[in-house]
Amino acid sequence: LNRFSFSELIDTRLLLETQMAKLAAQNATEEDLEALEAAYDKMAACLETSALAFHNMDMEFHIAVANCSKNRFMKEMLSAVEELLVLVNVSIPSGRDIREQSIASSRRIVDAIEARDGELAGKLMYEHIADTVQTVHRVHAILKHYHM
Repeated sequence: LNRFSFSELIDTRLLLETQMAKLAAQNATEEDLEALEAAYDKMAACLETSALAFHNMDMEFHIAVANCSKNRFMKEMLSAVEELLVLVNVSIPSGRDIREQSIASSRRIVDAIEARDGELAGKLMYEHIADTVQTVHRVHAILKHYHM
């Protein structure tokens, strides 16, 4: 984050992951879909774990979507910022409600990919990431208020 702003990271992620979700719906094999389900299940099982464990599993889910896309370059781009995304997410206090919302929206993404609905998968991924950004901004505003 020393070289790029948080906004630049998010703008890129919205563009990249929205397209990956669309491609995932078009290109995923049955084996890919099984791996996507497994990644989703692992993330959903982390509801009560540490923030680091949850966000690592969440990132595994996003990498599974990238695998389904069959676009190796996009996957490499996401992998390049994977550690940074986990660190950003871990730095934000996330209660059970935020994790439940993330798990629920991830489920809808999986369902759209499995239904081969690329437009819906892309839209849902965009909303999923945008919701995370809103949470980041909300938490930062609260923290800023209390640190004055």
